[in-house]
Order: sequence, then structure tokens, then C-alpha cells
Amino acid sequence: MLQEKFVCVALDARKERGEYKDADGDFVRATSCVTVTASGSVAVVTANAKALGPYSGPGVGMEKWLYGKLKEWDALPAAERKPGGVTVPKPEKVDPKRAALALPADALVVRVFNRHLGWNEDKSLRYAVAADYLPGTGAVDAERYAMAQNDFMWIPREEWQALVPAQPRTNAVHPVPVSFALRLFRFHLDPCRGFTEGTAFTNSKASAGQLTLTVQTVTETTLSLRLEGAAKLEQPGREGPATFEPALLGFLEYDRAQKIFTRFDLLALGTTVNLPTDANGKVAFRKTPYPLGIAAELVAHPTPAERLHPRGARDNVAAYLEPKEKR
Repeated sequence: MLQEKFVCVALDARKERGEYKDADGDFVRATSCVTVTASGSVAVVTANAKALGPYSGPGVGMEKWLYGKLKEWDALPAAERKPGGVTVPKPEKVDPKRAALALPADALVVRVFNRHLGWNEDKSLRYAVAADYLPGTGAVDAERYAMAQNDFMWIPREEWQALVPAQPRTNAVHPVPVSFALRLFRFHLDPCRGFTEGTAFTNSKASAGQLTLTVQTVTETTLSLRLEGAAKLEQPGREGPATFEPALLGFLEYDRAQKIFTRFDLLALGTTVNLPTDANGKVAFRKTPYPLGIAAELVAHPTPAERLHPRGARDNVAAYLEPKEKR
């Protein structure tokens, strides 16, 4: 129904309502179609900036609510509903803050999935279930928490080029660029990602982990690399130190003729404690140690939706794209 009857758009409420001064921001403010809340909201608006009824939230009842919005849409004058009935002017300008979050030229896009896991009695891994979460957590919330949360990683051109050894030899071991390690530790090995507005480990140093690249195979056309290492990420928390200690393993393939990566798979698996936290720093969902998996895969031909800026770039894109070691 969503694909056939609606045009779905996700908005950053705080940015759109309070910061961006352009046509898109004006439309959001005119329709009040987003609310500035941690939990988010859903609204239905028409192309000529008419809001159809009050907000709703994700969860049970959403489908029924959407059918109600379709009835309100059908009740509008036919002139407003027909194709071409509303002319949307071309924006005269784009807010520089919005423009700064555009995908850099030739940057590598990697999709990142963050997922809560659980342990069986023999410590083998399994998907998280309702019993893993704090008492009182409803079945619907537990199901949502256990889903894979989505983010994107951007790797600038100069950096992914630096991942390719100039003179590759089988079994040769190379360090990874410091900027890559910092971006990974600070913005993508984060148990909070997708679960809260909070962020973890943004002050991490490169010494928080070790990463190496090993050349596996070299041919005239292809270069295969193995990325491996481990990290020990830690920060203070309201309820004790917050930690995540993953082992990392990845496999990269590079087309030497086309000079592009054709594979970028990475897995981080480890135990986290006192995360995620909510916007106020309170440990949410799970208070005891639990396993967390973070998986990444290459997006070879990004669609517009896959060019969405990473969460880590939201507030300071320069600190994300060019992370510096802190003293």
C-alpha cells in the first residue's frame, strides 16, 4: 500500500524545522508534518501543503490509520488530486547546511546493519527475543528492538584508494589509514545506532583498536584483501562504564582494471555493556551484557535513498569525513 498509494519521505525533524532555510524547510514548517520528538512521528500531507489529520506513531494500528488518510485524500476536490494538479516550483536555493551532507564525489557507500543478539545456555548465538529485554517491555517493542537497524558509512575517495596497496604481494600485511579506523570506532561500532538519539564512543582514539589488511590473492585484474582486528571501546556512563569489545573480520575485493571496489564486507561481533542509552543517558532496553553484531556491505550503485548521509555526519560532516586523532 505504501508503495502504490503514498510517496514516502523520511525527515530529520530538528534540522528541517529549526535549521534549514530553503524551500524544503519552508514546506515542512508550513505543514507542521514533523514533530521534534525522540520517538518520531508519521504525517500525511498533500503536494500543495495540506496536512491530512493529526500525527500517528509507528506500531500497531498504522495500517488502519493510513487507510483513513486515503479516505481523506479521496474527499479532496478532484482538481487537487489529479496528476499535475499542483505545480511544485523549482527551489531557488539549497541551504548550505543541507548541501554539505551530499555524498562526496567518488566516495564509497557501505550499508551498515546493527543488531541485538542473545545467547543460548551453551553461549551459542541466537536472535534476541522478548525475554532478553527489560521487564515490562511489550512484545511489539521487543520485536522492533530485535530488528536490524540501518545506517550508511561513507569512505572518501582518497581513503579507499589508500586501502589498496601500491605493490600488492600475497600474504603481505598492511595497516589501514588512521582516518578509516577513527571513523569506524567513533561512528559505526555504536550499539546506540538505530535505537536512540544517543551516540557512543565519539571520542575514541585510533589506539582503541587494531586493524590490518592482508593481501590474499593478486591477479592482473583482481585484488582480494582480508581486513581483521579488534577494538575495545569504552566511555563513562550514568550507570557505570559503557563498553563494546568486538572482533572484526572483513573481505574486500578490488577491480584493478576499473579501479573500483566490488566487495566490502565487514562483520563486528562482541559483547556490549550499559548500552544503548536514551537521549538522557539512561541505559535503555537491556542492562546486562549482551552480544551485538554489526555487519557492513558495499552499495555498488547507490539509489537516492542509499545516498542518505550517515548518522555520524549529521551534526559535523567535517569531523566525520576527516576525523582527526585527539590528544
